[in-house]
Formats: sequence, C-alpha cells, structure tokens
Amino acid sequence: MNKTIRMTSIIPIPHDPTSWYRGIGPLSELQKQWPDLQLLFPPTIDWPSLKMCDVLFMQRPCDPNHLNTVMLAKELGIPVIIDFDDDNLAVPKDNPQYYQYNQMPIKEAIVKMARAADAIMVTNEQIKYKYSIYNKNIHIVPNALDDFLLKYRHSQPPKQKMILWRGTMTHNRNLKTVAPEIIKLAEENPDWKFGFFGYDPIDITENMKNVVLMGAPNAIETYKGLWHTHAHAGYYVLANNDHAQARSHISWLEYTFAGSASIVPNNKEFTRPGALNFSTPAEFYDLVTKVIKGEVDVQKQVEESWAHILENYLLSKVNLLRKEIIQKVVGLA
Repeated sequence: MNKTIRMTSIIPIPHDPTSWYRGIGPLSELQKQWPDLQLLFPPTIDWPSLKMCDVLFMQRPCDPNHLNTVMLAKELGIPVIIDFDDDNLAVPKDNPQYYQYNQMPIKEAIVKMARAADAIMVTNEQIKYKYSIYNKNIHIVPNALDDFLLKYRHSQPPKQKMILWRGTMTHNRNLKTVAPEIIKLAEENPDWKFGFFGYDPIDITENMKNVVLMGAPNAIETYKGLWHTHAHAGYYVLANNDHAQARSHISWLEYTFAGSASIVPNNKEFTRPGALNFSTPAEFYDLVTKVIKGEVDVQKQVEESWAHILENYLLSKVNLLRKEIIQKVVGLA
C-alpha cells in the first residue's frame, strides 16, 4: 500500500515568475503526476500545522521568520527541503532587492537555513558550488518547460525582422554591459525592430527609433507573447558578478519556445545545443549582426535547442528529480 506524503509548502509570492518555475508551478504538476503527494498550504505556520505534515518545503526562504519555521520543523523531527534559485547572498547594489538581502539578519538567516536543511534544490552548478560550504546534500533541479505550454507552440509563422530581449528591471546592470552595441545595432539596421519584453531600459531606448516595448501580466501570457513576436533571435546578457552568473537558462527555454535563436553568455549554464554563445560585447555584436545578415540558420539553431528541451527539460521529466528528493528525505527511498 502506497503511503501518502503530506508536504507543507511555503511559497512567499505564489503568483510571481519564481513560483512559476520553482514553487506552485512545478509542485502543482508534481501532485498530478504523483497521487501519493498531498500539498498543504496552511494559513498559519505553527507547531499544530507542522505536526500535520511529513515534510516541509520552502521556496526562496530569506528572513528570520523563515528561519524560525525551519528550526521549529527540525525540533519536531520534520525534514526540511529548501529551494534556492538565485544567489541571494550576493545581490549587487544596483539590484532593487539589494537593501533587503544585504541586511546582516537576512544573510545570517539564509546561511543558517542552508545548514539546517535536510536537502537543498538549486537551479545550476554555480549555486550548488556556492552553497556547498553550508550543506553537502544539494541537488540540481533545472528550470523546465511546463508540458501544458506545448499546445501554444504550433507551426512557426514567417519571422519578423526583430531582435528581442526579455527580462525585468533587475537585469538593468546586465543590459548595460552591451548597451553601446545594442544602440549601434539599432542605428545600423533601421529596418529591424529591437524589442524589449518586460522592461524598458530607458538609457538604451530613449533615442531609439525602431524600438518595440512589450509585456505580459503572468508567465502564461509571457510565453504566448514571446511566441507572437516572431523574432529572429533573442538575447540575454550577464554582468560579471556572482549574482548574475548564477542565473539559470530560463531565457533560452523561452526564446526557443518562441521559435527564436538564443544569443546567450558563454558559460556552463548557457552552453546548450543550438545556443549562440558570446564572451565579449564585440562577440555579442558580431552574432546579432550575423543573424540580421542571414548568416545564421535560425531555424536550425532553434530545432537543435527544441529537441534538447523535449529530451531533457520538460517539467514532467524534471519533476521526477523532485519526487526522488522528497522520497529520500522522508525515508521512502
């Protein structure tokens, strides 16, 4: 007879993009895949609510209140799984969340929770390496494409003359690393549109005549919106700091879904089949130029990436890693 596993889940902002990839998004699908998993979301976290569960899951815990919950669970003998999708011990000053995460009580809480956790899930090798000094039971559970989105990806229509970027204001410093190149590319190619999805970097777009600004209210509409841009390529850039370099390959997933080639950093996380990798602003400029001139077979690059995603990064497959981790911490594997 199978045992029902009751997992209390603490998701700080259920509707935000991190929850889509690391919280409610994957857990809701995991519960469908694994009927023996019962997700609990008690309105109050205290000893009675924790006593009702077999395992505690916490997404992006970051403050002393979260630490108190972790320590209470440990006192009650309830195993704790923590998910970190960013290096929040290294948030740079230009990030809007710097003044939250740079507080010493916050940093101390993150470290103490990492040490106390029975298992930690992270998105990539960079975060695993950083947090391995606090905990040895760290598992890479990569961000994945939710299978249900496949119904929105049908035959690709003709491409628009568009080069696309997607992100939020937290990526402003990253964009600045290639700002002169973006402005130059837009000036040199007035018949091409340069799209910004999710944020308007005004320092770059202020005098740009061929700019297109777009956005979406949630993750589902983001995927659909990116699809309807029909852009030739999308790009993603990272500043040279620990927080930026710990970013995951979400942009590659989203651009590939949209049928756009991915122009992405030349690091381990973004070295993927079909990706067009660059190491310097000059290489970034050259890759975008080649796409615009038709010197890159965009469809070939997209097909290589898409095949790799279907084989390795569908949520239904990645969720098997989550299931295994949960079973191990509750003693069922």
